Amino acid sequence: MSLRLLAAPTALIAAAAAGAALACSCIGYPDAATQLAEARLMVVARAEWTKPERGAAHAGQKVTRFRVVRTIKGETRRAWQIAHHVDGATCGVTFEPGEEYVVIAGAWEGRMSTGLCQQARFPLAHYEAAARR
Repeated sequence: MSLRLLAAPTALIAAAAAGAALACSCIGYPDAATQLAEARLMVVARAEWTKPERGAAHAGQKVTRFRVVRTIKGETRRAWQIAHHVDGATCGVTFEPGEEYVVIAGAWEGRMSTGLCQQARFPLAHYEAAARR
């Protein structure tokens, strides 16, 4: 299986641009070091499962469990459960079980979360170099 940067395919970007009702808008980062500095966690990890979040406060959200292959930044763990939306209008992302991803996450409401705007936008080697500084 190939490593997937958590990135939107060109078709997804085109679809988002075409949909006037979609409200997702992401800030650009000038380089990997800047994006990594804003992140709480960056891992290379394999998605194990995804399930809906429980509770009315988390409507429309899911949580994915990732088995960590390598930690670039943050607490070293064997696995993380990371919350995320799946709807494009809320900057959602989806993860396929068994696939490996570069996941960048931040802390939100006491838990790790990610989304389209946190996707890796630079080569993994650039993040690794920034983490070593």
